[in-house]
Amino acid sequence: MQPEVKRLSYSEIDKTFQNRKDIISETYASKIDVFQDIIELSFHLARVLNARFNEEYEATGKKMTGAEALIPILFERNNHYLIAVHELGLIGLSNPSYLNLRAIFEGITQIYLLHLTDKEADLFYKDQLERLNASEKKELRRDYNWLSQAKVRDILYSGTKKDDLKKLYSVLSNSTHPSVKGAMGDFTLKHNVVIDILDVSLILSVANLIAINESYFEKINEEEMDDIGEALDKVAKELNNEMREMIPNNPAVIEKLKIKF
Repeated sequence: MQPEVKRLSYSEIDKTFQNRKDIISETYASKIDVFQDIIELSFHLARVLNARFNEEYEATGKKMTGAEALIPILFERNNHYLIAVHELGLIGLSNPSYLNLRAIFEGITQIYLLHLTDKEADLFYKDQLERLNASEKKELRRDYNWLSQAKVRDILYSGTKKDDLKKLYSVLSNSTHPSVKGAMGDFTLKHNVVIDILDVSLILSVANLIAINESYFEKINEEEMDDIGEALDKVAKELNNEMREMIPNNPAVIEKLKIKF
């Protein structure tokens, strides 16, 4: 005789994940509060910058063009990925959380690429908007390896910092394409994985703020800079001062930086 198995309703399935959410929210309340505060600040800064861009356009009639115009889009996209990480992480779905964290990591490096380079930024911009001519496509493939994440790291970073960020990116990438055994980690609530997701989320969320502050240093006022500094301090406290920032350090681009650690 075959065993009888009841078909669960969606609300019953959802309740399982809501139970996880209750446990995670209570256990890691401090980290979650800091992360939510950074998300609020990130969305606020996106709205503030958009308002200032519109004000500038109304006053001058000049639209933001070229590579620079992609930076606010990447910042806002990162904010959406942060929301996704938060919601998925709270219900203990680690693999899709890592997928969004990898996308945020890539978005941050792309913001710096657009801000700190000329030729590479122009190629990236044209590629994203499908405006490359045949010669530029050949150059992007031959000389820049389609601006893969590895190539972007080579352009922006050097030394141990590049090695450290490569390791972090590898961890995020491997977690987005897990083995069957690795994927089974999502079947149950694992606190060590939850902690890792929360910690990396904090690191990348504040790195996202620093990248947009660097890109639009002149447009962000003192109070907003103080808010970013306060967010950085909160994250440093949560991580016992074991911070990992993503400000480029390659001598080829470092002279263009406004913010330096």
